[in-house]
Amino acid sequence: MRSILLLLAAALCCGSVRAAVPHQINYQGYLTNPGGTPVNTSVSMTFKLWDQLTNGNVLHTETQSVTVTNGVFNVVLGTAATLNAQFDIPYFLGVTVAPDVVEMAPRQAVVASPYAIRSATTEALAANGTNCAPGQFATGVDAQGNAEGCAAPVSGGTVTSITAGTGLSGGTITTTGTIAADATYLQRRVSGSCTVGSYIRAIALDGTVTCATDANSGGTVTNVTASSPLASSGGTTPNLALTGVVPLANIPDLGAGYVRNTATLQNPGTFNISGNGLIGGNLGVGAVNPAVTRLDVAGSGWFRADANGLAASAAQGVRVFYDTFSGTGSVFAYDYGTLNPLNLTLQSPGGNVGIGTTTAGSKLTVAGKIESTSGGVKFPDGTTQATAALVPYAFNPLGNTLTTVDGAGSVGQFTSITLGADGLPVISYFDSTNGDLKVAKCVNAACTGASTLTTVDSAGFVGQYTSITLGADGLPVIS
Repeated sequence: MRSILLLLAAALCCGSVRAAVPHQINYQGYLTNPGGTPVNTSVSMTFKLWDQLTNGNVLHTETQSVTVTNGVFNVVLGTAATLNAQFDIPYFLGVTVAPDVVEMAPRQAVVASPYAIRSATTEALAANGTNCAPGQFATGVDAQGNAEGCAAPVSGGTVTSITAGTGLSGGTITTTGTIAADATYLQRRVSGSCTVGSYIRAIALDGTVTCATDANSGGTVTNVTASSPLASSGGTTPNLALTGVVPLANIPDLGAGYVRNTATLQNPGTFNISGNGLIGGNLGVGAVNPAVTRLDVAGSGWFRADANGLAASAAQGVRVFYDTFSGTGSVFAYDYGTLNPLNLTLQSPGGNVGIGTTTAGSKLTVAGKIESTSGGVKFPDGTTQATAALVPYAFNPLGNTLTTVDGAGSVGQFTSITLGADGLPVISYFDSTNGDLKVAKCVNAACTGASTLTTVDSAGFVGQYTSITLGADGLPVIS
């Protein structure tokens, strides 16, 4: 299939204004073969005008033998067949180049100058002789260009009288005169003002003002009456204070439930905050200047949190208490009805608790000393140990010598022991802290001295289920 490039949809061939418009269109294009090489030969080309870009109706068809030079060709449509299209709707040109039978896509829109064919209807008006007399105009034109009727324009009259309406003066005018605004009816823009303590009493027609002293300004306050939650001490210089229970919505100078950090509210009574609210800055309970934390509680007292928030009627909850006399603080769960303590969970299941550290790696990680003053420590096997010292009979009924050979981390699992060539113990064991295989060489028979500790293998997680013996050369061999 060939390809074609539309370069120009030229104007209709034209003549003088009085001559008939020729129904012909100059069309130029660029034609190549499927490989993109410009065509240099004569070809048969069929041109069709459609009323749609795709599908639609054929309005004109003609076939011409076209000479193509270096891909460029030029044709005048309407020479091989009469072009009767009126060009009063959009047209699209389709081109088929023999021997192809399929029209090239897309069709090209016919634009601009071809629509000058429509001007033929205006020429018909002047050509058929059905015109209007000078000074008249056509009231309509039919399809053949004939004037359907003539009429004289209503123009050239003379104004004989002008009457002034409401708000205007100067009329009635029959020759010449001036129309002006009526100052007795219309008020000019106010141009004056009054000083502080006075008011505008009158406005003149020219916009100036007359001022008078405001009898209710500049006086002296003799008494102030306050309503709840405000209380007034009375007199000419009263003190105003918040009293009793102060609902948040009733606090003066506070907006949209927002307590500003510049407002100081001190009251020994009850202060209730209900609904959703925002505390701007820090909130002090018993603290005049809460500048340390978001919630600053001064003095001995309780801070209670439970399922119902801070409701006083809650039966159970968590309390945070600080005793100023002893300088100690407490956090505990409590049943306020039975006055019995409850279990307190420091962290939800799955989390870790850190004391003195922010990177707790176990259920409880303590950066510092742990002290048990009574009860001892209970282990996973259910046993409780109240002392770190070993009881000879309970833990060593035969009175053997017990020596810690390696105490760095979690070590000593999967041990195997043999006697070296010097008759001293050699021990292989697993270091579970680092996942290494280690060997301890004792310096005496009881291993009470500083044993030589060696990491034999640290590549990966190794050292479990060890077995040690001496080779033919007297050196340890470990599996």
